[in-house]
Formats: sequence, C-alpha cells, structure tokens
Amino acid sequence: MSTELMLAVTVVLAPFNVLKQPHPKVLLESAITRLPDILSYAVSIGLIDALSKKCMKIREPIEAHQSVVLSVLACLGLLTKFTDVCPKNSSSSKLLSVVKSTELFGTISLLYATIVPVGEKIPPRTVSVAASAFNLILTIANLDLDVFQSIMGQESLLLQYLDVVTILLKYCGPKTNENRETQAVIVDLVATLGFLCANNKQNQNRFISDQSSVILKSLSKLPKSFDIVVYPTLLCLTCDNDGAKNVIGKEFDLKLIEDYEKSDSGKKNKMLMLLHSNSKENNKSNK
Repeated sequence: MSTELMLAVTVVLAPFNVLKQPHPKVLLESAITRLPDILSYAVSIGLIDALSKKCMKIREPIEAHQSVVLSVLACLGLLTKFTDVCPKNSSSSKLLSVVKSTELFGTISLLYATIVPVGEKIPPRTVSVAASAFNLILTIANLDLDVFQSIMGQESLLLQYLDVVTILLKYCGPKTNENRETQAVIVDLVATLGFLCANNKQNQNRFISDQSSVILKSLSKLPKSFDIVVYPTLLCLTCDNDGAKNVIGKEFDLKLIEDYEKSDSGKKNKMLMLLHSNSKENNKSNK
C-alpha cells in the first residue's frame, strides 16, 4: 500500500471519528452503523496485518531514508485512525486479535530498532516516528486496557519498551520547550506508563524497582506544565500500593499528587476515571 493511499484512507476515515467530531445526525447514525463492517473488512482482507508488517520489518534506524520515514508515519497514522474509530464493543474483537498477534502492531519493535541504536541524540525524523508510535500505543490502551497490559506483560517486549522510554525521557525531557513533537512524545509516553500500571500491582512494582529508578528521576525533572499527565500516571503507579508510594515519595510530593486527584481536573481525567471504575469492579468481584 503506497504512502499516498495510506494518507488518503486516513483522511477518508476522519469523519467516522464520532467520539471527537460533531456531525449531522444522519451522518452520525450512518457512521455508527458502518464502522463495524469497515473494520471487519479491513481485517479480513489483511490490510491491518499488512500495515503492521511494515512496522515490524524495520530493523535499524531510518533517519537517513526519508521515503521510509514517510511510509512508516503514514502507516502509523492509518493504524491509529482504525484503532481510534473502533467501537468499544464486540465489533472490536477482530481488530484486537491483530493487535495481539502483531504485539501492538509492531510498534515496540519499531521503536526499539529506530531509537536504541541511536542513543540519546535522537534526530528529528526519528522523534516524529516516536511521537506517532506512542500515539498509536496510547490509542490501543484506551481501546482495551486488558489487552494492552496482557501484551506488555511479555518480558522481552517490556524490556524493549523500558529501554526506549528511558532514552526518550533523557533526550526529549530537557527539550520539551523546543518543538511540539518532543512534547507529544513525552505526553503520550508518560500516559502509556500510567495505563500500563493502572490496577496492575505487578507492573507497579516493576516501575519502583532499582532497574526503573532512572525513569522516575526523569519524570521528576519534567517541567511543571507536564504535571497534568505526570500526576495521573503517578496515581496509577501508587494506587493501592504502599510500597510504590514510599518509593515515589522520595522523588515527588505525594500531597500534591493527592490534591490533583481531588481537583476538578483530576475528576475529569480519563486515565483516573478508568482507574477508579476498574478498581470498583475489582472490589465487587472480590466480595
């Protein structure tokens, strides 16, 4: 599938994003009715799988290859759009089956191949790829948290993810004021950490280990403007976990984090709403 065609399909799908864009009632109803068929068809003909393989084929840095970068960006954009418009019901099962079989559409392996060999001096096109990849990962986590956490529970995949996160925080963290893409990388990257640890004690404990201490230190050095995403993530890291609170309390003021949770912004935060709703469900099931 050519880069131009991927971009064209992404544009065509834009009106179907019924959750974010207002439309006349007729178009809205039409979109809702046709979305499952469109997604099912895209999966059935192998389009989603083919797009995933484009990401999975990348085995080395691609900064010097502009056409490859553009193709990967178009691919990530189209996969993000398909995931973004996917209804959160039974019709998502076919798409999620590809998410599982390709390990998040190959995004983690793509990030690892393009970023880790480069180190902390990440060139601009690679930053763009990272921003698009983390946006896709976050969109998957929003679609189905259980599937996201299950896939990321694989040790090798999680270690690759942690390596990428560590490097990006070191590189992009100090440069968040330079351009929007470094900001976008940090915002979506930090949010994926929160979704990964939401109501998941095993993952919480991974991030308070000595191995991951550098990630917490990097989060503590981010500008105050990022508190709006850092605080929800830290609340996911510490929820019902006293050990995590003790560790994170060494780098952050827990009182400020708790105050954010009680604030109007905290009450409206999607990550925290998901955290609390899942926590209530778990409490009911344990009774």
